[in-house]
Amino acid sequence: MSFVHWVASTQAWGVALACVLVSIALTVHQVYGHLTHYNQPRLQRYICRVILMVPVYAFCSWLSLTFRSSALVFDTLRDCYEAFVIYNFLYLCLMYLGGDSELCHKLEGREMPHSYFWCTCCLTDLHLGGKFLRRMKQGTLQFVIMKPMMAVISLACEASGRYEDGHFSADGAYTYVTIVYNISISVALYCLILFYLATAEFLAPFRPILKFLIVKAVIFFSFWQSVVLAALVKMDVIQSSKSDLSAGELATTIQNWLICVEMVLFALGHYYAFPWKQFKKSKRVETNAKTAMGNVLSVKDIYEDTLHSFGSSYKNYMRQSERDDLDASADGLRASADAVVPLAANASPPPATQPGKGANILGTLFPSQRKPKLPSAADEDEDDFL
Repeated sequence: MSFVHWVASTQAWGVALACVLVSIALTVHQVYGHLTHYNQPRLQRYICRVILMVPVYAFCSWLSLTFRSSALVFDTLRDCYEAFVIYNFLYLCLMYLGGDSELCHKLEGREMPHSYFWCTCCLTDLHLGGKFLRRMKQGTLQFVIMKPMMAVISLACEASGRYEDGHFSADGAYTYVTIVYNISISVALYCLILFYLATAEFLAPFRPILKFLIVKAVIFFSFWQSVVLAALVKMDVIQSSKSDLSAGELATTIQNWLICVEMVLFALGHYYAFPWKQFKKSKRVETNAKTAMGNVLSVKDIYEDTLHSFGSSYKNYMRQSERDDLDASADGLRASADAVVPLAANASPPPATQPGKGANILGTLFPSQRKPKLPSAADEDEDDFL
């Protein structure tokens, strides 16, 4: 029996289950360490969300192997979390740098590094600052919006018989969904690359390359595997199996089995790239894990940031990372006031507000040593399309 047909066997299912259990166990141990030492909520909220990508990928892929008739549903859920992870990784980097406003001050007056490899040689007129940061956020958030939309379209087309996974044809929805999906994810990933190139100097103390590679490896492995398998189906290298699976269904089965196995390696990579012990205080202070998990799973911040990033209010001010703070008194959660992002730790207290004083109101909105840079008239003219 060839490997192509072996992955549809019971033995392959057992191997996949064992790998899933190992990857989930590693992730649960790591996430629990973060939750019980949840001393920097602004960072650990995003770290935990990124780490949870491993069990989500592994479990959804195993469910697809087990319930093949519903494979598209589970694969769609897995891919939607992929979009969620891209957004959270961008915001993790922002929190490392002190938030939107702090980063805008650091980028002011700088230009995008020149690189033929990353095609930034064509972006000579791109100036770094608030406008650049906004575009990068929009570029990642559009994938968070587009992916669920493509998921709904895929499920609707499958129900009407116009969607066959892995089958490219002019009258099939798979072709067009794949094209739109690839454009959307390419834009999101390129925005992450541009963001890293612009902030590499500031992110260096936080080992961003390892984190960036681990996150992108999970996404790229699953993406390119699906592309290669779809191409093999088109070339008739992968053909219908003896278990009455179509070539497309067999390619999906191979993809899901490979993801189950690969997640063990990625769980180990995440364990090393996002250690919880760096948040452990010398004096043992444990936080309420249940409350911390509620903060991690809440998506209120994504909803608010989507409205903000695509709304006209972005012209008026840059949002500070303080919006991500936990209520330290809620359910006994202990988030100490001094456990904040290191680069923003020395910020001075906000100036007192007086009625009718716009500058002081802005000072309250932006408790940092410098006042936020408001967009120029040219910036506002460029953003009038919003």
